[in-house]
Amino acid sequence: MRERPILFSGEMVRAILAGNKTHTRRVMKPQPLFVKQRSCIGIWTWKGYEWKYGERIHDEILTAMIKNYGPYIQGDRLWLRETWLPHDAKRIEDKVVFLPSGPSGEKFVYKADDPDYDYGPFSKGWRPSIHMPRAASRITLEVDCVRVERVNDITEDDAKAEGAERQKITPTMLGTHRDGFVELWNSINAKRGYGWDDNPWTWVVEFKLLEVNQK
Repeated sequence: MRERPILFSGEMVRAILAGNKTHTRRVMKPQPLFVKQRSCIGIWTWKGYEWKYGERIHDEILTAMIKNYGPYIQGDRLWLRETWLPHDAKRIEDKVVFLPSGPSGEKFVYKADDPDYDYGPFSKGWRPSIHMPRAASRITLEVDCVRVERVNDITEDDAKAEGAERQKITPTMLGTHRDGFVELWNSINAKRGYGWDDNPWTWVVEFKLLEVNQK
């Protein structure tokens, strides 16, 4: 069993805790390269592996890709990184109450739980998720399976499993979870050059919530 960190936004942390998010898609880097051939439409090639355009990746190739280069594999434990804060002070019924800190009694605040938290007199503000140490992580996930898929191939059920909310089309009409996923995906990945219209290849990671440990 391996342990790996994984980053999630506050919105997605809340979806995980609510039981609404069991999938996550991560961009493959580098992206598979499309190569035209005379004998057929073309092939995709990635780190020595090849599969035909328009066809699913053979199970043997996919297994080897995941085993040798996948960011996660089945059975991995993922400790979740989120925006956080050392527990210098906690607001309880409009009063600032100081709590223990340090190796014997570390306490932490998580932005997903309280975005408007008043940091207290000694804090410099929220700490980025990328800087969260293992000791501050409260959520552990377990990987059920991993596959490879282009982002546009997501189904409505998978979009719902991504924790995507249905978006309002009109005040009385809701769109699909897939519509919501497109908006969510672009908010994270478009500025990085992997927007929905670019249809990048992704690692699709299915997981279950294993533990929530209040620190």
